[in-house]
This record gives sequence, C-alpha cells and structure tokens, in this order.
Amino acid sequence: MGAGRVVAPGRNQAALDLLADRFGPRLRPVQPTGDEAPDRAAMSTAAEDPIDMVIDLLPPSAPSSASRAAAMTVREYGRVVFKGGVGMLGGDDLALPYPWIIEPRS
Repeated sequence: MGAGRVVAPGRNQAALDLLADRFGPRLRPVQPTGDEAPDRAAMSTAAEDPIDMVIDLLPPSAPSSASRAAAMTVREYGRVVFKGGVGMLGGDDLALPYPWIIEPRS
C-alpha cells in the first residue's frame, strides 16, 4: 500500500519484536493496555503522523474496545476497514459516536 509507517498493535511482545526486526523502523509495534484512551494515544504517538487507514482483522473473541480504539485514531477523511468479527460471539457491540463519523475533526 505504500505506507510510510505501519502501527501494529498486539498482545504478544515476542511476535511484535519479530515483526519489528523483520520490517525495520517503518513498523511500529504497540502493546495495548485494554484502556481505550491510552491505547489510542499510544497508536497515534507510534504513527507520528495522522493515520490514514485502519484495517481491523480482530477475531470474534476480541473486545469491541480494541476495534474502537484503533478506529478512533484515524484522521479526518481517513478509512477504517472492518474485516474481523468483533461482537459476533456476543459481548459489547462496536459503538462509534455518530458525530465523530460524520463531522470533520481537527
């Protein structure tokens, strides 16, 4: 995709380290805490620039807060692609604030 930087959130630090070793400084691993606000801040900080796109491939067992944290980091007019199954096994639905989706952000 020609990405200048890829932010890779994940819980497995060993896997994140392998990715960072393999792909170099363009890949920025982030270990989520499960707390949305700090996770959003960590992903945004790792990106250094506005985030153009999020591709969410999380499995049905993942908490919806993880998808929401990633989606809410995207810049104005950015893209979010949901291809995972968050919420398919029950639990919290993925709730995104309608004004955030519709209105321009600064």
